[in-house]
Amino acid sequence: LAAFAHGCPAVGNDATFEGLPLNGYPFNFNTDDQLKEFLSDVPSHSAALHEAAVLGQKCLSEHFSREVFDQAWRHVLSGVH
Repeated sequence: LAAFAHGCPAVGNDATFEGLPLNGYPFNFNTDDQLKEFLSDVPSHSAALHEAAVLGQKCLSEHFSREVFDQAWRHVLSGVH
């Protein structure tokens, strides 16, 4: 989330992105070969890096913004189900 907050894409695996609504995220690598392929030629992935940064920022704004956080706590504290 910190990378996304700074406008950067993140590279990780299933554990990295667990619980985040990022289906189809392009830099979720679960094998060493996937990561090695990416690292062998990072510049060739520039469009996907941009897309990943945009997806991450969208995820933050839709699910982790201050407004969403405040609304979720108000709902919890109100006792309304």
